[in-house]
Amino acid sequence: MWKKFPPTDWRSIDPLAFNYFSTLLQSRVNIFLYGMNGIGKTKFAKKCLDVNNIQYCYVDCFEYYNEKLICYTISSQLGLMDKYIKDSKTFVALKDNLLTWKEDEIKIKSISSKYKKRPIYIVLDNVERIISIERVKKNLEKIFIVADMVCPLLSILIIHDTYIEEIDAFNKSLFNEYNFTPFVLNPMDQESMRAVLKEKYFSGENNDGEKDKFDPFFKYLYSQLSKQTVNLKKWLFMTKLMFESYCDFQHKRNGMNLSRFTRILKHVCTHFYSNVIDIKSIEEEIEREKEEENQRKAEDIQKVDAHLDQESKPIFRPHKVTFFEEMRQGNKTSYTFVEAMILLSGLLAAHNKESNDEANFGLIRPTKKKTNRKVKQTTDIGKITYLELGKTKKFSMERMLTIFQYFLSYFCDTSEEAKMYHHSINVYSKINTFVSENLFKRSQGRNEDPSAISLKINYDKHFVEEVLKQFPEIKLSEHLEGR
Repeated sequence: MWKKFPPTDWRSIDPLAFNYFSTLLQSRVNIFLYGMNGIGKTKFAKKCLDVNNIQYCYVDCFEYYNEKLICYTISSQLGLMDKYIKDSKTFVALKDNLLTWKEDEIKIKSISSKYKKRPIYIVLDNVERIISIERVKKNLEKIFIVADMVCPLLSILIIHDTYIEEIDAFNKSLFNEYNFTPFVLNPMDQESMRAVLKEKYFSGENNDGEKDKFDPFFKYLYSQLSKQTVNLKKWLFMTKLMFESYCDFQHKRNGMNLSRFTRILKHVCTHFYSNVIDIKSIEEEIEREKEEENQRKAEDIQKVDAHLDQESKPIFRPHKVTFFEEMRQGNKTSYTFVEAMILLSGLLAAHNKESNDEANFGLIRPTKKKTNRKVKQTTDIGKITYLELGKTKKFSMERMLTIFQYFLSYFCDTSEEAKMYHHSINVYSKINTFVSENLFKRSQGRNEDPSAISLKINYDKHFVEEVLKQFPEIKLSEHLEGR
C-alpha cells in the first residue's frame, strides 16, 4: 500500500484554482469539492471562505455520523450567529426547520430576503462516511431542501474523498438535482505526481531496469499532455490519473513490465485525449485481459469451494455444537469491533425473519426476493435450547452487509477501527477469512455478482454472546427474534 502524500499548504495551490473557487463561493451556489485523500481540501475550503469573509457552519461527518447530530450541530452553530445579526428571527426559523422540518416556506423566504448580502455556507466534510447509509442520505436531502427554500441566504458545500466513477453516479442523482457545481482539487505538480506514481508501481519490487525507463517515459507523457491541457481540464486529468480505481492500482503487479504500465496510463488518457493514441486497439486489449481475469477468478473460486467443502465435512455434523475455543484453531480469544459486528450480522440474518428487518433495523432493501425458509431443529439440554450447527437458513451477503452497516452507524463511536469502514474490499476480505475458518459457508455460481453470494453460519448464539462480552453496550437479546 502506497504512503499517503503529505497535505499541501493552500498557498502552494495554483492561484487560478483559488480564484475560481472564490468566484463560486461569492456566487452562492451549492458546491461539491472533491479530490484525493490528504491533499488539503478542508484547509483550502476554509481558507477561501475566510478570505472572502463568508460565514459558515462546519460539520465533520466522521464525528457526527447520525442525521440528528448533524442537524443539531448546524442549528447550534446558526444560533451562535444570532448576536451578529440584528433580527434573529431568520435563524430561529432555520433552526426550527432543521430540527422539525416544518415547511414554513413563505415565512422563511420573507425574512431571509433581508440578508442577501450575508450568505452562509453549511460545510459538510467527509460526507462519504454517511452517504452510503440510505436513511441518512434521505435526511441529508432535507438539509438541501431547507437551503433551497432560503436561497441565496444559505448554500451547501460538500467535501468528499471520491473516485471519478462515483462522481458520475452522484451527478445523475441527489447532487445534480440540487444544482451542485463539482470542483476538483489536485495541487500536485509534475514532480509530486511522478514520485507518487513511481512509488505505487515499483514499491517493494526488484525491477531496477524498469525504474530507469520510468522517468523518461513519464516526462515525455506529461509534456505531451501538458500541451493540450489548461486550467481546470488539467486538474481533472491529473485527478483521473491519480485515482486508484481508474488505474486498477490494487491489482497485484508481480512481474509487470513497462508495456503494461504504459498501456494502463494511456488508457486513462483516452477519456480526454482520444487523438493521442489508438483507442480501439487499447479497448480490445483491455477487454481481452478482463475476460482472462474473470475466467481465472472463476477457476480459483471453484478450487476454493471444493477445498472448503472437503475440509468442512467433519465440522457440519448435525449433533455437534462447536464452541468458542474449538472454532478458532489459532486459539484467538478476542475479535475486533468490525469482526464482532460481522459475526453478529450473520447470526441475525440467519435467525431473524427477513420481513422483520425494517421493524428491527429500519432497513429496506431494493429487492423483494425472499431467502430460503428457516429450518429449526432444537435439542434440550437441561434448560438450554440451541440451534444445531448447519441447520440455519441461507441468507444473502447483501442482506448481512446491510445489517452490518446499521450497527456501524450506531456504534462506531465505540471503536476507531469502525470509523474507516464502508462496503469496502476490507469487509469482503474479513468475510472470506471467516469462510476459510469455517465460521461461514459460502455458495456462489460461476461469474455471479458478489452481492448474489449466499452464506450460512457455522456458529450459534452462545458463540456470539462470548464475542460480545468485549462490547457490553450491544445486547444480543434486543435484536435476536424469539431468543
